[in-house]
Amino acid sequence: MRLKLYILFFCCLCLVANVEAKSDSIDEIVEKIITSDSIQKNSKKNKQQNKQEIGPRKQEGIDNFKLEENDIPLKLINLIYIALQRNNDTKEAYINIKIAERELSKQKSVYYPNLSAKASYNEIDGDSYKNREKDQSAGASINLAYEIFTFGRNTSLVKAMKNYLSSVKYQYNQQVQDVIYNVIEAYYTLLSLESQKTAALETELLAQETYKAASLKYKIGVVPLVDELKSKSSYSEYRLERIKVENEIKKQKATLNNLLNLEPTYTLYIENPEINIKKINNDIDYYIKEAKNNRYDLKSLISTKEQAMSELKVAKKDRYPTINLNGSVNGTRDLTKNTTNEENIINTNLSVSLDIPLFTGFSITNNIKKQEETIKKIEVQIKQKEKDISNEVWNTYQDFNTNQVSYFIAKDLLETATENAKVSLGMYKNGKASILDVLDAQNQLQTAKVNFINSKYNWLIYRMKLLKTIGKMDLENIININEL
Repeated sequence: MRLKLYILFFCCLCLVANVEAKSDSIDEIVEKIITSDSIQKNSKKNKQQNKQEIGPRKQEGIDNFKLEENDIPLKLINLIYIALQRNNDTKEAYINIKIAERELSKQKSVYYPNLSAKASYNEIDGDSYKNREKDQSAGASINLAYEIFTFGRNTSLVKAMKNYLSSVKYQYNQQVQDVIYNVIEAYYTLLSLESQKTAALETELLAQETYKAASLKYKIGVVPLVDELKSKSSYSEYRLERIKVENEIKKQKATLNNLLNLEPTYTLYIENPEINIKKINNDIDYYIKEAKNNRYDLKSLISTKEQAMSELKVAKKDRYPTINLNGSVNGTRDLTKNTTNEENIINTNLSVSLDIPLFTGFSITNNIKKQEETIKKIEVQIKQKEKDISNEVWNTYQDFNTNQVSYFIAKDLLETATENAKVSLGMYKNGKASILDVLDAQNQLQTAKVNFINSKYNWLIYRMKLLKTIGKMDLENIININEL
């Protein structure tokens, strides 16, 4: 009969704990209902926003990414996938998300009761003079403790941890965008250097042809020795320029390998795609607005502010009393030999307590003021971040526009310089131009080539930087970059 009563007692405790756990999280349930309604109403909008985010759920797909044979030579998108798969910064940011998720699960334990068990064995030495045996006894107990009502304190604790998790996810997304941009910048810089190497080799061959022509004309007595010496010096300078560019290429390859978490000596076969540049004109206000809506570092600060506001609610709830439920079942048995008392002693206890914080040494008040100041500090950081974003977008936009204009000007200058170099060398061979005219034309040609190459690839880099600055540096936009 007693056993049935104990079973019934614990069933009642578990039922009460389950009901109270649900009632204590009513705010959370309502929040879920509101969220689900808003998702149904704004499903199209949410789908568009999800496309703009490289969330942590996609990390598993990135980890499983493998190169195929037709992916060689490597395209830009292949390099980005390799970087996201191997880069230690993104891995660390992803692990931080997993840690925050575990912290959230840990925080939700406040909704559930605490159940513990304890066993004991006691032995007291007997008295040999009085022929008294040792006193031996064993006992066991099960204890239950549960916070029935906390005036929403537990809900605020969980909400604060949810906001922290959102902040960590935004930081991960920002880290992913940084890695993508760094790979893109290193990739186009490498292609730019490769093009400069080709241009330097072409100019070197042209200078070599000029040197041969000057040397021949000097041998037949048409021009003075100074023509041969100047042309030879110019030829050597262009050779040195090519060697310097080759050295920069080696260092840039090492930089790209480092972003992919590869050794500097690792050889990558990279595609050099055809690049078509078109004019892009958008209002600066549009870019600033997009940046404030999409930047993950700003979203992370906003989530941090929401976390601080939830923690402020927790601090204020500490002033309120809490209602606690406590229950226990204790059993003991006398194990002393030759004892006449063989009955088990079982005690049960069930209580409801009200804990009121009357005085805590002003710790609650100071904690509230601390949280209020923390919120003010974060608000200042948000305002400063918005200004920094606007300034960053403005500078990037101006650099992009300037480089866009420079590209088309450099393109025209390259055509003129190429024709001028050909004409000057032909006139020199026919004796109608001096060696200074030829060397000057070749120098202008080399400068025009370098300017054109730099403006061409800088246009791509600044375009990607502008995309990153407004918070849209994701894989889909990179693949469809020409459609943006």
